[in-house]
Amino acid sequence: MVQGGLILKKEIANVSVSWQWSEQAIGLVEWTFTNNASVQQSGLLFRNNYAFGDAFWPLYNYNSKDFGTSFTSIVTPLADKGLQNNSMPLVVYQNPDGSHFVAFVFTIAPNSSWSCLEGGFSNGMIPTEGVFIPASKIDIEQFTIIYDSQQCQGYNQQSGTNLPCPPNPISVTSAVMKLNQQVKPLFNDIITPHTGVSKPSCLDAIIHGIKTLNSQEVIRGLECACGTVKAEQIAVIEEKF
Repeated sequence: MVQGGLILKKEIANVSVSWQWSEQAIGLVEWTFTNNASVQQSGLLFRNNYAFGDAFWPLYNYNSKDFGTSFTSIVTPLADKGLQNNSMPLVVYQNPDGSHFVAFVFTIAPNSSWSCLEGGFSNGMIPTEGVFIPASKIDIEQFTIIYDSQQCQGYNQQSGTNLPCPPNPISVTSAVMKLNQQVKPLFNDIITPHTGVSKPSCLDAIIHGIKTLNSQEVIRGLECACGTVKAEQIAVIEEKF
């Protein structure tokens, strides 16, 4: 019997996470991500026993103008637009067992820090220690998702708002982020990839983005055709739109 060989390399998260009260009276906290590595790092924030974004993603995505977030197929470092305006996109994560769930993706530039706000806390319920769980992009896929109604109405009940809920099921196009450790979702969304369904071509996405003045769709098409689009290139495209 042959013995010996290479061992699997462990994935080490070089991103530390910390929190502090931003406005304690209204339950608002500030999360800060610090990337100590010389390369960009992507992953999710796990706190209070679930991934940030998993709870209310259908409402966030459907009311994207109110929250500044939506599904993305582009994984590039988050821009610092000021604490009050910083937001992060949604993606579909894939667990080692092949299951899927939705949450925010945090991509932090090398040797840098980035912060965002999260509400809904109180003196009686503070955030647990945040853990950054790294993930890597493996695909762009179309999905049909059946979500739990509490992932929309629960937010309205908690915040006293009356924001509209999306159709159920909902269809999305998203980057697929692969995790090397199992993360249990808060809700058991039924997420079905459109495997075998023909996808729009890269050129179709670019042309449609130009016609509709949608810079993100143009960037998605360029990424599809050319691979990674650099942050400075994205900045030029977004400036022209």
